Amino acid sequence: MTQENEQVGTEVDWGWTELIYSRTDARGVIRFANPTFCRVVGMEMDALRGAPHRIVRHADMPKGVFWIFWDRLKQGLPVAAFVKNRTMSGDYYWVFAFAKACEGGYLSVRFRPRGLLFETIRKEYEALRRAEREEGLSPEASGKRLLARLAELGMEDFEAFMSAALAEQSAMRHEALGRVEQVRDRTVRELIGRVDKAQGIIDDMAVGFDRIRGEPINMRILSGRMDDGGMAISTISQNYDTMASEMWEDLAALGAIEGSDLQAMRHAFHQGHFALMIEEILGDAADALEQEAGAFDGDLAIAADVALLRDMVDEAESFARRKVLRIIQRCRLLPETCRRLRRKINGLDVVKLLCRVESGHMGERDTGLEGIIGRLDDFHSDVDRQLDGLSDCARQITSDGQALLLSSNSPHNPAPRA
Repeated sequence: MTQENEQVGTEVDWGWTELIYSRTDARGVIRFANPTFCRVVGMEMDALRGAPHRIVRHADMPKGVFWIFWDRLKQGLPVAAFVKNRTMSGDYYWVFAFAKACEGGYLSVRFRPRGLLFETIRKEYEALRRAEREEGLSPEASGKRLLARLAELGMEDFEAFMSAALAEQSAMRHEALGRVEQVRDRTVRELIGRVDKAQGIIDDMAVGFDRIRGEPINMRILSGRMDDGGMAISTISQNYDTMASEMWEDLAALGAIEGSDLQAMRHAFHQGHFALMIEEILGDAADALEQEAGAFDGDLAIAADVALLRDMVDEAESFARRKVLRIIQRCRLLPETCRRLRRKINGLDVVKLLCRVESGHMGERDTGLEGIIGRLDDFHSDVDRQLDGLSDCARQITSDGQALLLSSNSPHNPAPRA
């Protein structure tokens, strides 16, 4: 072997539709491996069993990725990521790897990745591995830097990354398999589009609030310059400021802060979407293992691993349904919050009307009050329109979620080939 991160070798050309499966004990010692794993890594079945899984670890892989892997696995959470592995001949192969705790250890299903996100992550790994060497980053510091970088790329947490990565890889795999898109797949895609649209509306509302937060201060400044009517304008500004602050709290609860309703919906979506997709991969792995039974020479272990994978298919389906239900439950809170916001914007309209009355009392004097009123008019109109859009999104998200629950398409009974 050559020095770390200077590995040479050729990428192994293995099938886009193939799946690698293995199971280890709690120490990471391989207890079961399918023939595809043996062929790709270049080891006989007997030699691979009993070997530590780290024998396939490639020196180009950032240690931070494995820190994230083990941090999630130790919490009992599933994990998935792109991984570069080495073969016994010194060549390498890339996988999109899913791993999960099981009785007595861990199991993993991997397949060959490609796509834009994959290429992006490859470059991120190179930069991160270089930082580990040059800056002496610990595995934890490296892992946290990767999480921060993923957030910069638009994936708010690692589960958002897993959902996005698996969605890309599943689409590529469907193409290679010749599978047509299922109704459920379209519904999921539309659902995340609605959630993204709702988040965009709330973000726009937050920007609008930021713009007008200074207007009550401007009113108080104006009131101090006025000989008459100043006291009324000052009182109006205080009332407006108080009501706007209360409205901001409702908006923040909707989606402008961490832990808000929409943030919780997005988190549930990423978890549910990932579970729905991995359900299909696990089902395919079980099917492939049964088809490869002849390669095991009557090994009874295959039946146990097939049963384990089938159980995990059912577990993933149940988990996904719970997350979809959570999305629906959270979404049902949105219309009431929108109604509460609308009542408050109506209250602000009354305060704004009083401001307009006082402006009329000023006659033709240019106090700057008309400019403030104009900006408030624009803000109120924007909020009315945004609340309509948000309520519409809530109805559509609820409808999509219910359709997803009722969908008869099952990932482990794949749609027919095109």
